Amino acid sequence: MIPLADLRRGSQPLTPCALTDNLPNELLLQCLSELDARDLIRSRQVCCRWRELIDSDATLQYKIELWANDMIDGPPSEIGVEDRLRRLREYQERWDDCELICHSSAEFDHRDATWCIEAPSTDGSVAYRVSGDNFSNLVVVSPPSTLRHVDRRMWTVPLAYIPGIILSIATDAEQGLVLVATRPHGLPEITVHFLSLGNAGESHPEAVSPITLQPPPDVQMPHWLNLQYPQICGQQVAWLLSGLGQHSCEIEVWNWKAGKRIWKHSFGNHIIFSFLDPFHIAVIGKAFSPPNSLQIHRIVGTDSRPDTQPADKHDDLSQACAVALPLIHPDNTSIYVDRITCNARPTAGTITSGNAPFEHDPASSLVTIRFGVCYKDINPQFMLLVPARTLYREIEKASRCSADEHPSPVPWSDWGPSGSLFLPLTDHNHQSYLSLINGIEPFGSRFALPFHIPQEPRGLEHVVFLDFTRSAAQRQRTDPAVLDQMRHALLDPEEWKEIFAESVIRSTLPYRVTVGPDVDLVNCQAWPVSVRMVIQPDGFTVMYVRGYRYGPTLDMYHV
Repeated sequence: MIPLADLRRGSQPLTPCALTDNLPNELLLQCLSELDARDLIRSRQVCCRWRELIDSDATLQYKIELWANDMIDGPPSEIGVEDRLRRLREYQERWDDCELICHSSAEFDHRDATWCIEAPSTDGSVAYRVSGDNFSNLVVVSPPSTLRHVDRRMWTVPLAYIPGIILSIATDAEQGLVLVATRPHGLPEITVHFLSLGNAGESHPEAVSPITLQPPPDVQMPHWLNLQYPQICGQQVAWLLSGLGQHSCEIEVWNWKAGKRIWKHSFGNHIIFSFLDPFHIAVIGKAFSPPNSLQIHRIVGTDSRPDTQPADKHDDLSQACAVALPLIHPDNTSIYVDRITCNARPTAGTITSGNAPFEHDPASSLVTIRFGVCYKDINPQFMLLVPARTLYREIEKASRCSADEHPSPVPWSDWGPSGSLFLPLTDHNHQSYLSLINGIEPFGSRFALPFHIPQEPRGLEHVVFLDFTRSAAQRQRTDPAVLDQMRHALLDPEEWKEIFAESVIRSTLPYRVTVGPDVDLVNCQAWPVSVRMVIQPDGFTVMYVRGYRYGPTLDMYHV
């Protein structure tokens, strides 16, 4: 024991180990359990005793490895900490090895009907609409999961009895929710219905009533009122209203359970958007021209800002931050944005989450921006991947500004190369099926895309996984040759320089590239009409059609 007099005289250094030498292990472990994962990692470097205690305690190791893999602990259950830690390590090892196999394949027969793919559910489910002479149904398929201990589930929601013209649909299988926006025949308003997946399309039991949207009085042609891009994020839904007279478009956020509008914001040009989380929305203009930027708006009126203004008052200060998009040479090119997605969604306690011991951390999601380039006689497509933590960092920086100061866009050179990754989606001759994929949906910190190697048979796609988790980034087992091969298949180096600044394709963001299984589309009787690839917690699903006379096929790959 260090004498108190020596401590006062300063003869002994006040190191953490010296102060805790006489503490029993049980008490020291209790103190260490109050630390977060970052501090636990630092504490391992204090002394051998602390390192041994942290490495031998399952609870502390579980906390560290959850953080390293961008996961959070699941709901309480009979699964103990040691078992959760074991499952987490096995789960991560399977992803590291990328040993995914096709556990389930289903082909749905709709030969006498037409069908179209709808936006995927927030838990990785896929949905498509089937219509014929006497019926119209929405089919939602949730893939099986060994992690969540759930089997494949399928729901059919009849839509024929809903009056009016269907404008758009959104689904959330986690909450058993289907949003259907319709315009009644001969009426100017729009009605938003909230239906139940489990009750064959009856009204959702937690929804108060359908929401009716009226056009503003100054609109001369009310039939122009349109609702697009509906999205669901927990208790909140958002959509884009266009045809509003003097305002080109307007984003509205509602609480679908209470039937109450939370927030709205008007925009003077055509835009698309996505939830970043329940408190922020990411907005981008469809016309990609300098100085275009990705804007993050706070959803005022939510719990994130209890002192905000009412929803009916336009809040010009709701913009949390803005980041400038990649530099281009507009004299030679024309660029347009056609899609933005973010997969940060609440998941705990839902009907498809099952008994998952751990879950994806919404704060470590990916924002994906897809855009095309009109260049010479080709129309290549690209994807910009932005980890949500990059945007949260910029939001935190902008929050230090004064309340009256409007945040200016952060230059691309200050955030883009270190906080995003730029990917091509189609090759030079459009030999890849990516040219027909109408959606690649990420999950958590992982993104995947199929890549066609020219020497391989047409229709054989290699799935390339990009892992942005903290543990993968630390190992940095990247394979830049794969991405370089994809870029060079799309455009030669000189053509790249004509369109984009050199900093656009030189990312310093750490990530890991792994080549996964092959997706075999060789047996298609015709070029696929439509393809969607959805990443899930423990695999991915590819939806495609083998010919114009056949219904969709779902191939489900899982670790």
